[in-house]
Amino acid sequence: MQAGPLAAGWEAIKRDDLQAAEAIARGALERAPQDGEAAYLLGSSLLFQNRFPEALPPLAAAARLAPRRGVGHRLGYCHLALGEFAQAEAALRREVEAYPDLIDAWNALGVALINLARPQDALEVFLQASRRDPSSPVAHVNVANVLGDLGRGAQALPHLQRAVELDPKLADAHY
Repeated sequence: MQAGPLAAGWEAIKRDDLQAAEAIARGALERAPQDGEAAYLLGSSLLFQNRFPEALPPLAAAARLAPRRGVGHRLGYCHLALGEFAQAEAALRREVEAYPDLIDAWNALGVALINLARPQDALEVFLQASRRDPSSPVAHVNVANVLGDLGRGAQALPHLQRAVELDPKLADAHY
């Protein structure tokens, strides 16, 4: 459990009480507008409510005021959801440089690159994710999907087989 005045907000997020987390964060920001942790809590609660345009400013503030693991990933995810792929790439590149073990950020970066019509760059990012965490079925499926799109089905097959071994219920891998 996180200590401090925002602990109740983070606990509310864990309980999926996103409105309570939002209210706690807004109250904290009224008292201290430059509180990066409160901005991160607010941005996270809005992101999890799929209120992406509203989540961007507090997540950007959190990245500036209180950089920590996960902030850039959530910021990049918001940009992805809004179709702002170049901004997503920038935020996610910063995140993977700072936290290279954050595999979800690598995968999101690859998605941004796919949407920027850069499949070869996306392949390299997805391969990096699969090397950093060989137990990530999502990374293996992403590698396989790009290889398939590039007409390299034979190279894709081992990644699909590995994804099925790791998560037999993963529909993408079976498809």
